[in-house]
Amino acid sequence: MSDRWQKYHIADLGRIVTGRTPPASNHDYFGESYPFITPSDMTGQKNADTTERYLSDVGAKLLEKNLLPAGSVAVSCIGWQMGKVIMTSRPSFTNQQLNTIIPNDKFDAHFLFYSLLPRKTELLSLGSATGVRTPILNKSAFSNLYVAFPPLHTQRRIASTLSAYDDLIENNTRRIKILEEMAQMLYREWFVHFRFPGHEGVKMVKGVPEGWQSVRIGERFTIVLGGTPSRSKPEFWTKGSVPWINSGKVNELRIIEPSELITEDALGHSAAKLMPKRTTLIAITGATLGQVSLTEIETSANQSVVGVFDEANIFSEYIYLIFKEIIDSVVLHASGGAQQHINKEIVNSVSISIPSMPVILQFAEITKPMFDMIANLLWKNYNLRRTRDLLLPKLVSGEVEVSEVD
Repeated sequence: MSDRWQKYHIADLGRIVTGRTPPASNHDYFGESYPFITPSDMTGQKNADTTERYLSDVGAKLLEKNLLPAGSVAVSCIGWQMGKVIMTSRPSFTNQQLNTIIPNDKFDAHFLFYSLLPRKTELLSLGSATGVRTPILNKSAFSNLYVAFPPLHTQRRIASTLSAYDDLIENNTRRIKILEEMAQMLYREWFVHFRFPGHEGVKMVKGVPEGWQSVRIGERFTIVLGGTPSRSKPEFWTKGSVPWINSGKVNELRIIEPSELITEDALGHSAAKLMPKRTTLIAITGATLGQVSLTEIETSANQSVVGVFDEANIFSEYIYLIFKEIIDSVVLHASGGAQQHINKEIVNSVSISIPSMPVILQFAEITKPMFDMIANLLWKNYNLRRTRDLLLPKLVSGEVEVSEVD
């Protein structure tokens, strides 16, 4: 680190704001005007462009002292998601789990964002050291943390270099979202509203077009319940080469990398089964119950995941889009007390319509390239993040001069 870098307390950087939540009992406080950021909105993106909930003008008036301008840097400071960082892209609010820095003109907000990004583990450790059940880093302790800054022009150069990666990632993410929405809209048009090419000349028989079949999904496609090899057997986990995922991965839009690797021996002597690329995955229990994803790699999964695939790979995209459409009705069959779950047999018995072969082949011809593009963009984002994350700690610590990267 150059001598020109200086350390500052977070309190020295500008105004620190702890968020608040309006009373949920008053629906007038919520609307569409202002993003309301919570830890669940912090999914790895740089900017809080969209959030699960928004505040109305009435809600904004109630919390006017907590209003955050664009370019504020919000940090999760309560719970096991502590240390997540995000930037506001327009006037916004947060809940009480976030402390937000509104930096003054001596500090670049983007550089501050990147400086805090690699410190998640450190913040979680500090919050856990309080001895309370839920990790917490209060405003006072948060404000007392140190951050190192170079001169402002160097801050901006470093931030610009790293932002170039995030700009590409966010552009790709927007394209992915559009492609996903296009595929789902096409599915609904053809297979919910039955406005597929040539539908005018096809009569309806018992609620489906003539020539289509109504079947249980398990009668037509392969259903696989995952399994976890014994953790007490090192030979199942040491130097593995077979991808294996836990149910948390099903939160991801596509599976492009495993949670862990297991051995061939584990695959042969446990309930884990290898599923092909373009298998639809459904999380069947716990916090991820009802999540749906699609594999872009061959992988096995744990026992909280059911996979559905077409061995001929003709209906792969169709199966995924079906479950995205109907998953809420499938989850209605969940049972259990504190831990709700569905089972393989519930998935197996889901009734679906199988279109005529000419229709499904046309559908696959359109959707497969869309899904290929989504996978390609996700791989690009994966590589962009890896490169950015290699550079980031070196640049924000001064270990590498930004001129060397340029």
